[in-house]
Amino acid sequence: MKRSIVGILSVLAALVALCPVPGMPQESNSTSTASNSGGPPLANPLKLALLRWYKANTVFTMFPVGKEPIGIAFDGANVWTANWNDGTVTKLQANDGTVLGTFSSGGAEPYGVTFDGANIWVSNLASNNVTKLRASDGKLVGTFTVGCRRLPPHSMGRMYGWSTAVAVAGGT
Repeated sequence: MKRSIVGILSVLAALVALCPVPGMPQESNSTSTASNSGGPPLANPLKLALLRWYKANTVFTMFPVGKEPIGIAFDGANVWTANWNDGTVTKLQANDGTVLGTFSSGGAEPYGVTFDGANIWVSNLASNNVTKLRASDGKLVGTFTVGCRRLPPHSMGRMYGWSTAVAVAGGT
């Protein structure tokens, strides 16, 4: 038994000696290029994921939207906010914050917004409905009743599957 343990330890020691130590720089030939064809030097695989801070984020920036913006969604190019206190939804260009439009939420106290790939869905808590806006131009597509009770303020902020309830009810 003692011999087998010594044998196993010897094999492990040999493997460790052959393997590079994690965190240590790998030896590289400074003259190696891609396929030795005069191309650029090969990249070090240990440097693939380096954290870099984006310098633009060091300055606090604000963009104008409606009163009490509470919900936010991103459609791939634009940011949408649900403005609780004025019953509107604002569309901002994501790259510079330009206001592209302010649209009626189709109800009272808009809270949650979500994007489904083509449309913006807005949950209106005080009017117990969701509104479907076309994302390309903010045009009202439809308003759908989803329930008769108002959620308590501490539980708001999500769509709560309301768009699922609309789909089940036959709204499109």
